[in-house]
Amino acid sequence: MSLLLKRAWLSVSRRIGKSVVLLLIMTVIFTALVAEASVRGSMQALRESVSRGVPAGFVVRPGAGELSLADAQSVSGVQGVTGHNYVRGLTATPSDLKLVEMPASGVEFSGDVAPEAGVTGVTRSDLIHGFAAKQYTLVEGRHIADGDHDSAIIHQELAAKNGLKVGDRVTLNRDGKSVTVTIVGLFTGASGKASLPSEMAENTFYTDLASSGELAAGQGLTEAQYLVSSADELGAAIARAKGLSLPWDNLQVEDNAKSFAGVLSGIATVEGLLNLMLAGVSLASVAILVFVLVFWVRGRVHEIGILLSVGTSKKRLLAQFLIELTMVALAAGGLAALASSQVSRMLGDFVIGQAAGTDDSQPGVNVPPPSFAAASAFDLGRAWLLGYAVVLLSAVVAMIPMLRLKPKQILSKMS
Repeated sequence: MSLLLKRAWLSVSRRIGKSVVLLLIMTVIFTALVAEASVRGSMQALRESVSRGVPAGFVVRPGAGELSLADAQSVSGVQGVTGHNYVRGLTATPSDLKLVEMPASGVEFSGDVAPEAGVTGVTRSDLIHGFAAKQYTLVEGRHIADGDHDSAIIHQELAAKNGLKVGDRVTLNRDGKSVTVTIVGLFTGASGKASLPSEMAENTFYTDLASSGELAAGQGLTEAQYLVSSADELGAAIARAKGLSLPWDNLQVEDNAKSFAGVLSGIATVEGLLNLMLAGVSLASVAILVFVLVFWVRGRVHEIGILLSVGTSKKRLLAQFLIELTMVALAAGGLAALASSQVSRMLGDFVIGQAAGTDDSQPGVNVPPPSFAAASAFDLGRAWLLGYAVVLLSAVVAMIPMLRLKPKQILSKMS
């Protein structure tokens, strides 16, 4: 084995010109394969980032009236549903508080009309669309969590107007009922166009579900939001939910697939192009290397003939050639690891930007900004193995015609 290695090294070092040509060709091939692996890894990272930033889920709303709490709870038990947020919307009058005034274009009320604030009872305030879409931002305290009682988060502007802070208590009144809640958090952000003060984010109290229930006439819900484990599971989870014995004639189901459909479609398109690129690069690489190696082998007819005539087996001769190519391939792999970093980043930033930039179907949805992830050691190893397989295949294809000849036939080609 040591003799083979020595002979292979001498052959590579003596033919420095041809070795450099092979090195450059292999470096280009390996760089392309590493770049493809890097972009593919970044596509997967982007897919996972979208799933984290835009949790897949659906909303159930009543067509008329309210959604019963029992019906909402039955959907929560469906296979594939990983979380829920029950929502109850109403209005109430806060005691001894001044609400934030509407813009000049808003509706004006007479002085004897007590202004009402919006009250939204929730299981988890962080799942409310305004927070999930980054329209609202919690700036102090914490969110409403499942199991909370007598808790609320309010807008920072409303708190500043009334000298309130986290830990203060506020009483809300509605139809002779009242509930006192503790402010556990403050948020910022503006809602869309509002026609009433109670529709403004600045005048909205997000409370725990139990506190809103103390003000409501019944225990019905405005809507129920459900999360599923992944976008792929969304359709199946909705189908299972619709299999429950609920009054679906009066219920509406809306999924948020369109929130991330554009990005996922872009990712799928890029992944398809990467598959074509991988096949194209592999086939083109084999063709180019076979063409180059054929001339490389023909240039060594004299050496091959002599070695065969002195008793060197064809297997041993083939092994020497493969060792030579392995030496060049190792050097090419090292150069590719250095060169591919910038190439992969440029290509990755472009295709990831194209994939993520397709999602304009749902304004306000928090799709995380795309970022390129450098190739991992696994990606580099996989790309090198694929590149080496291409080199070996090309070498075998190029050498077989020559090695099939007998030593006398090979020597006759020298004349």
